[in-house]
Amino acid sequence: MKKIILISLLLGMPTLCFAGPQAGDKLALQNESVIKFRRGLAKIATSPLEIPKEIGIHWQEAKGPIEKPVYLFGGAVKGLANFVGRFGSGLWDTVSFNLNSPKDSGL
Repeated sequence: MKKIILISLLLGMPTLCFAGPQAGDKLALQNESVIKFRRGLAKIATSPLEIPKEIGIHWQEAKGPIEKPVYLFGGAVKGLANFVGRFGSGLWDTVSFNLNSPKDSGL
């Protein structure tokens, strides 16, 4: 009996994973737009924190005093790249939050 319950639970999980808003569900689409807008604002607000985060990570990886400036520069470059990517992604989410999804997307 336990095996049957376990198998039915495992077979039923994928249907829960694909459950999402239907095409006619305007409230779900509005909520999705609000979530996308908030996510964009959060990415824009937290994007400057990428620079010190990467500098700190690279600083801890440096083994000696000679490597510290090199790792500091590498962390700053990687942090700047992550900052630009995160800021751009947040900007795109903020600007395009209200665009309709494609008809074939299943939403």
